[in-house]
Amino acid sequence: MREATNKLKDAAVKSREAGLSEGEQASCHYLLGLALVRGDRDVEAMAAFREALRLVPSDAELRLELAQVLLRSDRFDDGVCTRLARGVV
Repeated sequence: MREATNKLKDAAVKSREAGLSEGEQASCHYLLGLALVRGDRDVEAMAAFREALRLVPSDAELRLELAQVLLRSDRFDDGVCTRLARGVV
């Protein structure tokens, strides 16, 4: 699992170098975040989801995934809730 996650991480980082659109780059980071969640690597998953949201700030599904990881990690508070609702992560 760790090897597959590392390959996804490399792909996400290289997606910008490859000239992919922001939406395609966001998809790479989103998939990386999902893989990290499955591997119980929530802190890294939060970073991946935040990067995806930086690229596509209007994506509600990304906001939901980030919110779920924040809740599970006990890092969700009113301030985070407000920023997520506004699209600022």
